[in-house]
Amino acid sequence: MKIKVLYFLALLICTLSSRTMADNPVITPAQSFENYYEHSFTYLHNIPMDKRRVGFQYQHPDIRNYLIYNSISNYNLYVNFPVSKKFNLEIRLPFTQFSFKESYGSYIQSNSTTGYGNISFLLQMKPESMNSNIDHFAFGLTFPVFTADFYTFNFRDYIPKNNYCVFGYYSYMERLDRNYIIAVETGPRLWIPTSDAPNPDAEVFLDYGTSAGILFDNFLFNVELIGVFNLSAANDYELLRRNNIISAGLEYRISSFNVGLNYGYMLKSSINKYTKGLFLAKVEIII
Repeated sequence: MKIKVLYFLALLICTLSSRTMADNPVITPAQSFENYYEHSFTYLHNIPMDKRRVGFQYQHPDIRNYLIYNSISNYNLYVNFPVSKKFNLEIRLPFTQFSFKESYGSYIQSNSTTGYGNISFLLQMKPESMNSNIDHFAFGLTFPVFTADFYTFNFRDYIPKNNYCVFGYYSYMERLDRNYIIAVETGPRLWIPTSDAPNPDAEVFLDYGTSAGILFDNFLFNVELIGVFNLSAANDYELLRRNNIISAGLEYRISSFNVGLNYGYMLKSSINKYTKGLFLAKVEIII
């Protein structure tokens, strides 16, 4: 009797296991990363690959204090493409539109303008392989091409006018189990003022970030935490002294397109008193 019971249990386990494997086929690390790295991060840098990536991001802060700004719209246009077997080049141009209105009794003051951020060039070293863990280095330069003030709550894209920026980072990504993947990124950033800059002192920052994502079918759900820490003297722009953003987003990949929505929250109380959060929409084409 015991032998029959054990035989029945073993047969049942084998049947259920075979059905589970059929419904949920094992995804190899290479397959998982091949699907994953064609998706995109929101704030962390994307993985360099052999294909070209052209993207556009729209970010809209949800303003709390309307005495500061009535509306801010941030945009980011970028392209990433291979320049050799080992390196990719990314070119990024941020710009913004903002308007505000202040009332002093019967007197009302309003203004609106468009500002362009300085153009940046990033040289990425491609990973040697797409196994269960990958890493890469990158080095970038930002040039003071545009001299308009750039108003933004996305502190990673903010470079003050009349300043060069030299930056770099190291990125590491690891597949934990099937489609669960984590990533970390960190690196220095140096502002070098030109002779026309109002602040003649150079500033040194440390950028850092981490991400956790799950890939299912053509969807990617991703949570990111990024931050910046001023290693030099305190900057007049409070957003850049020490700040963190936590964000969650969902991206859908269809054919050669990535379409995503993301919502971020400033963790610094002196900043989030002005904004409830950061709404971001993006679209990419990979060719």
